[in-house]
Amino acid sequence: GYCSDMTRTVAVGYVTDEMEKVYNTVLQAQLAGLAATRAGVPGRDIDAASVCADGLIRWCQGSVYCDGHYKTFYGYINLENKEVIPCVYQTLIRYGYELFIAGITKCYGANPLKGIINKQNEVLVPFEYEIIEPWTTEKDFEENPIFVVRKNKNTSYKLINKANEAIFDESFECYKMISGKLWIKIAEKWIRYNLSLCKEKEYHVDNVHFINGLAYYDEEGALTS
Repeated sequence: GYCSDMTRTVAVGYVTDEMEKVYNTVLQAQLAGLAATRAGVPGRDIDAASVCADGLIRWCQGSVYCDGHYKTFYGYINLENKEVIPCVYQTLIRYGYELFIAGITKCYGANPLKGIINKQNEVLVPFEYEIIEPWTTEKDFEENPIFVVRKNKNTSYKLINKANEAIFDESFECYKMISGKLWIKIAEKWIRYNLSLCKEKEYHVDNVHFINGLAYYDEEGALTS
């Protein structure tokens, strides 16, 4: 049968600002989920609705006939059921408070080309990337987010900011995000960066192995410190 759980939150004594913020964030998520619940809306779409402090809800139009094929499009509405971001994107994932990684497909069967938009639906990073993955830096990640990107049909990756400006001069052929470290592979080297994107060490590729989401490396084989 169907199983669920029920939670009650009670504050005893003093409530800190952080506790109140967390409580209200969860409350807004609950209210947004209730607002998204209506006749004809599949449970998976309600479950997929992402909510932030502004109460925006991701919604979709499924089985839309477009260019000779049926497609699903995503957008965002607010709690008053007013459209904030038009339902024109085939992938749409929120990153932080202001930014969204969106994807559009130019032809049937192709992978969506991804870009970055804001809440005003303004394009900050053009739709020219096959891969956009956020890398959360230690400071000001909302104001200065960093992304790992790769263009379509291009084997090299690079780091960019939300203005589509390159962070490093060099591109790299492979990367790993593990335990708060960013590893990038350039030629015969693995280079390890911390959360602030400060270089920590370089290793020869033979001295680093990635197994089950963990990095194993020989410190004696480090090329730099």
